[in-house]
Amino acid sequence: MQSKQGAPPVGTGKKIILAVLFFTAGAICASGVFFSVYSYLNGVSLQVMNTRVSGIVFGAVVFYLGVRYIVSLFSLKAELYEPTSRFSWDHFKKKKQ
Repeated sequence: MQSKQGAPPVGTGKKIILAVLFFTAGAICASGVFFSVYSYLNGVSLQVMNTRVSGIVFGAVVFYLGVRYIVSLFSLKAELYEPTSRFSWDHFKKKKQ
């Protein structure tokens, strides 16, 4: 199936990998929300370097990191869907200074 602009279609492998990454990011967000609610209902607090920190804070941090990951996935998706995007081993080589 060709896109409207005549660019080559996005490979199925890219779509599957993006779907898995989005699912993982959603699971991270959901676990953060779940842990915050669980901590609120059960009064969970964690010891961090001689200080007691509420579990709600940890859940909120996990949720924030999941949202941040989702935002970065949208930019990755836009980059992968460009017609000029291709795999190259040069992206993995160390740059000499």
